Amino acid sequence: MTQTILAQEQINYTGRFDFTSPDGPIFAWSGCSVAISFRGSEIHAKLRPVLPEMDDNWVNITIDNQEPVPLRIHRTDSYVLASGLSNEAHTVVISKRTEALVGELQFMGFELPAGTELLPPPARPQRKLQIIGDSITAGYGNEAAGIEDGFKPSQENQYWAYGSITARNLNAELHITAWSGKGMYQNYGGERDVQMPELFLRTLPSSADSAWDLQSWIPDAVVINLGTNDFSVDSLDPVLYRHTYREFLGTIRNSYPNAYILCTIGPMNLKPVPYIQEIVNELQRTAGDKQIGFFAYPEQDIEANGIGGDWHPSLKTHASMAELLTRELRERLGW
Repeated sequence: MTQTILAQEQINYTGRFDFTSPDGPIFAWSGCSVAISFRGSEIHAKLRPVLPEMDDNWVNITIDNQEPVPLRIHRTDSYVLASGLSNEAHTVVISKRTEALVGELQFMGFELPAGTELLPPPARPQRKLQIIGDSITAGYGNEAAGIEDGFKPSQENQYWAYGSITARNLNAELHITAWSGKGMYQNYGGERDVQMPELFLRTLPSSADSAWDLQSWIPDAVVINLGTNDFSVDSLDPVLYRHTYREFLGTIRNSYPNAYILCTIGPMNLKPVPYIQEIVNELQRTAGDKQIGFFAYPEQDIEANGIGGDWHPSLKTHASMAELLTRELRERLGW
């Protein structure tokens, strides 16, 4: 007889989950994960796309910290995560590879065969890191063969995006809020429907009434990488951009008064550099905020590191970005 494990005290839920459904929590943001420890040889999990037509969502399955294996969640099913394991202690993590625009998933529990011993969930890292961004942070096209591949959910792998690599380097628990095409005050192409400052306040970004409790998880550091899409067209109002950026920083600072805020930009478009630098300098000087800084990634080196889908960073560029961000956070926070 199979036992289904869903309770929060038995599983590490990392990221933003909506627990209102009795069938199991719903999640959408990149990198959201569930982790369990057990003693046994086999484990399954039941998942489904919330909207059946959004059937190209992908997760990574990581067993005992080995290389993650991709799994497509395209229907309501009990998916085999591992079998034939040695009958000893194991840890299994399911993490969302694809970003929120690909759709929401519902996790309906780990399934363990009779006789499997459930162990306490893995210890959580003490450090907490929040990263806010767009397609770059989401890992858009980082596994693509080149520019021509465009966007394919199967080629977006959050595990090897710069933010997730950085979190592993720093042994930090990571929350990611990133959506391709989104900006600070305008989105890609100048569209101004819903921007990232509004989406950041949501548990499920596609639902306007899905409010996230900002006090439920308080990061030690917040990294922002927004502006690439704002500057994708010439129709940019620099006054509005600065105003929206300052307002968003106010939201972050009011919610997390002790967090270090690192405003970053790059590596696809460095036009926002002087604007963000000016805002950070102003807050340091006039507001006396010593817990804020600025850092720009160098423009991506396509000749040396290749290129992902639609001109996005390749896996090599993400690795380079992670190395730089890791260094910056270690120096600034003593990590």
